[in-house]
Amino acid sequence: VALMRQNRLAEAVKIFAGNDKTFVQNAENLNNWGVALLEMRRFKQAVSVLNRALKLKPNNEMMRYNLAIPQLADKDKN
Repeated sequence: VALMRQNRLAEAVKIFAGNDKTFVQNAENLNNWGVALLEMRRFKQAVSVLNRALKLKPNNEMMRYNLAIPQLADKDKN
């Protein structure tokens, strides 16, 4: 998360992806990874990762909100 605050998104994504191998069922890691991908505008990958997070914590409103961001971005294009 500190790397994200420093706008070092590519580094953050690598760390979150690496953490996924260690913390497979960690919704918070998946959410952070998804947010970093969103900030890089890698929406397709972000949706995939955020969906995994939401399966682990289906009632988490922040994860639901993060998952809506790519849909809103697509509407802005039109």
